[in-house]
Amino acid sequence: MQFTLRWRGPMGPGLFPEAGDDLAALAIPGVYLRVKRYEEARTVSYVGQSKQLIIRFDQHLRDILTFSAALRDGTGAVVLGREGASRYGVYNALDSVMPLVAAEAARLQFYWAACEDGFDEEYMTLVEGALKTRLEERVIGNEAILDVENRQGITEPDFDDDMVINHEFDDISVEDRSVLTDILGADPIRLTVRMEEFGHAG
Repeated sequence: MQFTLRWRGPMGPGLFPEAGDDLAALAIPGVYLRVKRYEEARTVSYVGQSKQLIIRFDQHLRDILTFSAALRDGTGAVVLGREGASRYGVYNALDSVMPLVAAEAARLQFYWAACEDGFDEEYMTLVEGALKTRLEERVIGNEAILDVENRQGITEPDFDDDMVINHEFDDISVEDRSVLTDILGADPIRLTVRMEEFGHAG
């Protein structure tokens, strides 16, 4: 079985639609990659899924603006952990914290692959898990990828057939294509059925 992830984007501050029809066009199911770029072209990524992508993008931004997500400086180093500081302490240091918040929010860029472009909604969790596994593999020994920020593991569900997940980058710019291939790789993701799932004759 083969799936195609037709990547689109980016979406982020300064690029969000405001009209009803444009917003509705993004209230669709799919998987997404949230990317933050830092000095020396290093990136921090997060992979997810949503039945309404635009709502999930909004949640990520609100997490930054309400001190509910880790804040990083220009190098990508965490300077305020998600749970590492008192909210009251943050309130007492707004002069130093707010520039970090604004800079971190401005870095957020979202790329997405809608279900309607290449895979059924029932496979979203499988695709999300495969993407997270790929990111975790790519971060090892790759100085350009600082971190994968997913806080909870994503378990790939059982499947009955070998699967190939292909990437299609035709709808994004050359620069954005370079960003995504640096993070995800350009080669397909291959999922092989575990042999222990089958009974053995004997």
